[in-house]
Amino acid sequence: MDQPPSASAPSERRKHWRVRLDILIYVKDVDRQREISGHSEDVGGGGARFISKFEFKPGDLVHMVIPAFMKTYQFPGEVLDSKGIEYFKEYRTRVKWIDLTPESSIIRNLLGFICTIGKK
Repeated sequence: MDQPPSASAPSERRKHWRVRLDILIYVKDVDRQREISGHSEDVGGGGARFISKFEFKPGDLVHMVIPAFMKTYQFPGEVLDSKGIEYFKEYRTRVKWIDLTPESSIIRNLLGFICTIGKK
C-alpha cells in the first residue's frame, strides 16, 4: 500500500521545507511531449508530490506549472518515483527540482519563507 505524504523518511522531511498544498497544476512531460493536469499534494524546497492519471518513470523530466502570486511558474524537475494509489486509477508522483531559473528560485524561496513564518 502506498504511504501518505507524511510518511517520508524523517531525514528527508527535515532537509527542506514542505507544505501541504492541494491546487490544480499542469505537468509538461518533456520526454513524451504532452501536458497533463493533476493536483499537488505538497510542495517543498527540494521538490513536490502530485496526483495525476498518468504514471511516470524515475528519471523522466517534467516541468510543473504552478500558479503563485497571480502568475504561473514553471518548475523543472526529475521524477523520483510514481506509484499507483490503491482503489483509484491515479498515480502519486514525486519530483525533485532541477535547473531552476532565477525567477523560479525566488518564488520557491519566498514560498519557503512564508511557510516558515506560518509555523511560528
